[in-house]
Amino acid sequence: SVKETDGRILRKLVQLLVEKTADERTWMKMYANLFLKLISKISNDVQDHSERSKSGEYLSGGSLVRKYLLQKCQEDFERGWKVDMPEAKQSEEFYDALAIKRRGLGLAELIGELYLLDVLTAHIIKSSLRRMLSNIETPEKEVLESMMKLLSTVGKKLDTLEHKTEVSLYFERIKSMTTNEHLSSRIRLLLMNTIELRKRKWEVRHAEEAPKSIAQLHQDMEREKLAKQARSSSGRRNESNEHRGRRDIDARNNRREAAQSAGDLSNFGNLSRSKPSIGSPMGNPFSAFAGGSRGWRAGNPNEHKNMPPRISPVNTKFTLHSRSSNSGSSSPNAIGSQNMFATLMDADESAEHKTHAEKMSTEEVRSLIKNMLTEYVETQDEATLVDSFEQLGETNYSSAVYQAVDYIMDRRSDQAEQAANGMAVLAKHNVVSEDLAIATLAEYSDQLEDLLLDVPQAFQYFGMLMAAMRVQMSRVSKAMGELMTKVDMLKPPTMSIVFAYLKHMAKINGEESTRKNIEETEFDVSQFLCLDHRSETDIKRVLGLQDLLSLFPKYVQVD
Repeated sequence: SVKETDGRILRKLVQLLVEKTADERTWMKMYANLFLKLISKISNDVQDHSERSKSGEYLSGGSLVRKYLLQKCQEDFERGWKVDMPEAKQSEEFYDALAIKRRGLGLAELIGELYLLDVLTAHIIKSSLRRMLSNIETPEKEVLESMMKLLSTVGKKLDTLEHKTEVSLYFERIKSMTTNEHLSSRIRLLLMNTIELRKRKWEVRHAEEAPKSIAQLHQDMEREKLAKQARSSSGRRNESNEHRGRRDIDARNNRREAAQSAGDLSNFGNLSRSKPSIGSPMGNPFSAFAGGSRGWRAGNPNEHKNMPPRISPVNTKFTLHSRSSNSGSSSPNAIGSQNMFATLMDADESAEHKTHAEKMSTEEVRSLIKNMLTEYVETQDEATLVDSFEQLGETNYSSAVYQAVDYIMDRRSDQAEQAANGMAVLAKHNVVSEDLAIATLAEYSDQLEDLLLDVPQAFQYFGMLMAAMRVQMSRVSKAMGELMTKVDMLKPPTMSIVFAYLKHMAKINGEESTRKNIEETEFDVSQFLCLDHRSETDIKRVLGLQDLLSLFPKYVQVD
């Protein structure tokens, strides 16, 4: 691969490894570690000239492996594994269908294991879970199975203080589906089992035994051999006495039972039912994941025929199409071509399924907002930002906007502007209304002067946020709150704020549109200047110093 410029051999290697994970899920942890080692150890001399980074350079080394891994998982997902199971259980078509269905859970477990090794980020996992839980009315069974497999894999690491609020929202939706009559009893049972798993702090009662190394197998064989020898030597000494004792006890018991049961018809006609064993579907809710006939509810002759196919969240952000409960038709394979790790919920979908969360603490909101805006600055993913913010619930919107302003005040100028762009996205999608923005900014304005020592650009950031959150010119003074009472100062805070606001409005909407808006609203810039410097000459001079004179043509001709 070092001598290649198309990464052909490396791409093929990644493809084969991903395909092997579906058939050898027992070794999933080993494959995940193999990917991690491949990413960390491969030479940077391995390049693909058809793949470029954001900086325009050829992808190479570990970055190239990760790129191929994401692409392969996306391809497998888009291919889908929604198949109709043949009625002939021993046919070649039946086993081919089972192999396709295994691929879904295999990919779900693979991305979970890659997240545990920090190959994938929490953002990818949360985006996948949000998408899979977007439809709780008529969800696809295969989507729910993949979701539960992913949660059981990553739950212990993901369900921490940083992400606990979002995980709780996921489980609210899972709980609501446990009473959904459109779902089979088996799926509802698995959902309840997933809820119980979280209550047990993600500790599995009957953990699957991991594969053993050759050295461990030799050790087990040696211990078994020694134990067998010990039992053999002690057994020979006690065999005759034990045999004689057991024979006498059995004889006495037989005579006693015969005497007691004579003429006793009290149990005549009674039927006893044994409790489900650990291996039955009711005894072990996870047995359904093993595939085949044993994992399905007994008593329904068509259950195997309608066995739900399984779709996995793979390393691709995706779109799931729900089935219509009224018509018999369904969308093709419930799979979209959209990348699952790029853009998730559509705006209309998020409005339909808007979450009304309980009131969160200030610390919880601060942590979530920090993660959202940091993630947006890195990814520029508008849909994920909107979806994440809506997950907070309207009860927490005011606190969230306040914490967003506070977060931006603590950034460098370039980071602050990018984060402010994120707030502009929320305003554009009507998630943050103008009334909410004005009320929150007015509340925050009280502490701006105290911030100046630590944040010299506080006034400029504030004006930038006003423009980003679409505060209309007619309401600018209202957003400044009590600062409007301090215009008697030589250089009032309102002056710096309004100049920053106007510059960013021109940057967002264009100079011509901003100038027209100023004229239509009869925007009076003098109200934000010092009381003693509001003459037309003073206004022209100040606007000229700020390069804003072109927005106010009426002052250009002033002498």
